[in-house]
Amino acid sequence: MKIEDDENMNYRKENAILRTQLETLTPKFDDLDQASRSCNVEIQNIREKKGENLVHLSLAIGKLLCIYLKDSDIRSVHRIAPGSATDRPKNIVLQLTTRRKRDELIAAARARRSLTSEQLFGVSVTPGSGSRFFIAEHQTLKNIISSSAKLDRSQKRRATSLCG
Repeated sequence: MKIEDDENMNYRKENAILRTQLETLTPKFDDLDQASRSCNVEIQNIREKKGENLVHLSLAIGKLLCIYLKDSDIRSVHRIAPGSATDRPKNIVLQLTTRRKRDELIAAARARRSLTSEQLFGVSVTPGSGSRFFIAEHQTLKNIISSSAKLDRSQKRRATSLCG
């Protein structure tokens, strides 16, 4: 009985040590995960085409946004599946070689929010029609949730101050 109690106590101590290590390493892992995405942008709402060349598509997006992108500015580009079932096309993750190029692309996309995927593919559309595409930082799920929660809190504060 004494041996089992000692063994049980050792397991509890080891468990406590491992929990402490996990609590220490989890934020570091999250930071490294986000840092690995520091040169990435996520492009949403671009329809998928069979046999598409995402490098050429990325260069066309840069041209449409009046940003000069070269092949050498692109480290990698691929589509990612959404977290849940949806009718929307898979998002594109574009990894650029520098953070400056990423920031330049995001700023240009924000300045020209009305661009549509139809303009990108050279299809003439009537003004006001077409599906807009979006370019944003490629964030981890944890940071997306955190940003969303901060936005909700700020909107609640603003609504309270407007009503009060």
